[in-house]
Amino acid sequence: MADQSTPLLPSYSSHIQSSTADIPKAIRHVRPGNYLNIRRTRKAIEGTYVIDPLWEPNIPSYMLPPVRAWESRQNVVLNSEGGHIIADVWIRPGSAGAVPAERAKTRKLTLLEMRSKSEHINVKVRAGPEDPFSLTCSSKSHITVYLPRTYTGLFIALTQSGVVRFSPAVTARMTVFTEVDGTQHCLIGSDLGDEVSRNVEQGQGHGSELHLSTDKGHIMVAFLDEEPHVVVRMMWRIYATLRVSPTVCFAVNMWLLLCMLYGVYVYLFA
Repeated sequence: MADQSTPLLPSYSSHIQSSTADIPKAIRHVRPGNYLNIRRTRKAIEGTYVIDPLWEPNIPSYMLPPVRAWESRQNVVLNSEGGHIIADVWIRPGSAGAVPAERAKTRKLTLLEMRSKSEHINVKVRAGPEDPFSLTCSSKSHITVYLPRTYTGLFIALTQSGVVRFSPAVTARMTVFTEVDGTQHCLIGSDLGDEVSRNVEQGQGHGSELHLSTDKGHIMVAFLDEEPHVVVRMMWRIYATLRVSPTVCFAVNMWLLLCMLYGVYVYLFA
């Protein structure tokens, strides 16, 4: 049996080296993977996932879901038809600090997809500026996304009858370009730069992107280091906009607070 006091070494490809000291404590015992695909019919999906987008697993093709000839294989797919999704996604090694020059040259857009037919989605993405990602979330309920402070990229939000809200810190770094019939096109951060902008225009996709879509729910976006009460204040504003009674607002926010406390308990002691 392996010594539990010794952290597991990352399963990177041979040309990528990483010392244990560079790995955050929260994921030091989580082995990085790639091409994760979880689909559940009636159960929720909850977990912490560490992804190395450059690792190509040497396994038989039947171990991975088939993809069409014109599609790119996604690094993470979480699909729950009857439950919620709570995911904490780490993109290594950018989430752990500086990236070697040779690693930066081979950077690859990490593709993340979260879909829930009836329940809410809560996802945290931890990645450095050297590791761009594309996150797609689709649900009939609420969607909450936490981004790293270094996020710079496009943001497209669609909600049929809900409200799109941003934390104050995100709002300060956001530029809205269009809002038509519930669809918003925004930029979070500074300009993408000429090279990245050309790549995105040509469909090469080297810039980070957010695509959030919900039918009846609300969309909320905040940074990872913002305190939970920021999101609670955002919920108050949403319900005030919709003219919901104060009693309903209080009940919903108490439920959210209990959910967050439960999440902290599971994270620390489970």
